[in-house]
Amino acid sequence: MQEVKLIAFVSGGIGDQLYHFTQMRALASTTTSGTIDVGCIHAPIMRRIAVGCDWIGQIIDISPLRRLAAPVAFLAAVRDIKEGGYSDAWFMHKSGNFKIAAYLAGIPARHGLSARWFDRWVVDTPLLLSDGGERRTLWGHRPFIAALDECLSAKGLVLDELNPTIQPDPGKLAAVRHSFKHLRRPLIVVNLFAADAARRWPIDHAVTVLRHVMNHFGASIMINSGPDAREYHAQAYAMLTASGQVSNIVDTDTLWRGIESDIALYHLADAYLGVDSFSANLAMNCNVKSAVLFYSDGDVLDYRGHNAPLAPPSLVNGKEQPCLTDITSDQIITALGRLLSD
Repeated sequence: MQEVKLIAFVSGGIGDQLYHFTQMRALASTTTSGTIDVGCIHAPIMRRIAVGCDWIGQIIDISPLRRLAAPVAFLAAVRDIKEGGYSDAWFMHKSGNFKIAAYLAGIPARHGLSARWFDRWVVDTPLLLSDGGERRTLWGHRPFIAALDECLSAKGLVLDELNPTIQPDPGKLAAVRHSFKHLRRPLIVVNLFAADAARRWPIDHAVTVLRHVMNHFGASIMINSGPDAREYHAQAYAMLTASGQVSNIVDTDTLWRGIESDIALYHLADAYLGVDSFSANLAMNCNVKSAVLFYSDGDVLDYRGHNAPLAPPSLVNGKEQPCLTDITSDQIITALGRLLSD
């Protein structure tokens, strides 16, 4: 029997690549090894995340494929892919370069998102960006991802949204649990920061909301995100602790700097509260109950279970632009209460 060996091509930001983890895990179940190789950009950080994914084989750096104008690097990456001996390629991004690379690498069967006229020459199973049916409502302004959901479901694959796609390192889990054993429950992971300024949670409003959340639930707050959020979060932490209340507020950046500990934290937390970001997608893939603040109704997505997406009204007090400050403390507390009571 011919070996079934798959590679999935993903791209975009790290959070964008995490959108596809449920889909890729489903595809991994069809392979001979029970794993799927992932061709991606941001390969170093993705390799660290993949340690917690027993369904991922290799992480392959496909960043050279983004530039046809650099043919030496492009063809070297094609040779690396060819050596993988794949039976199938799945394109979870509409990039034509990835499809050309898979074709040149001699992968016999090629499937996935199609957007350009030449896709029909290199994709055996094209998925139009307009496909997806009812699943499109779950994907906000990323509805084309629903085409993959629909295709895999039609093949009889289970898109398991209830079990985490990413597991923690046992040693990191024990260390984080020990660090936070003194904190009272519920433990709520918080992220205020996004690279897009429009999606950031304004600090003054966030501090007000978080104080209400702590008082209402008797909660502990753990501020957490990547290195680009350090200054923003340090400012929020200083404001939250200005009154001397420090026993149940933690800025995790002062304790560690590593995605492995973040993953462990998310597996220990009772809930996530924060902006639409890489951290939100990481939390959802760790199956943290998540209240995610989206910039607008059009951005809202709910592609994994146990979530409470929130967005401001499009028009408030005559303003034409939505703002996260228009999401009230009461709305956030209600959403968290519903999640924590499940």
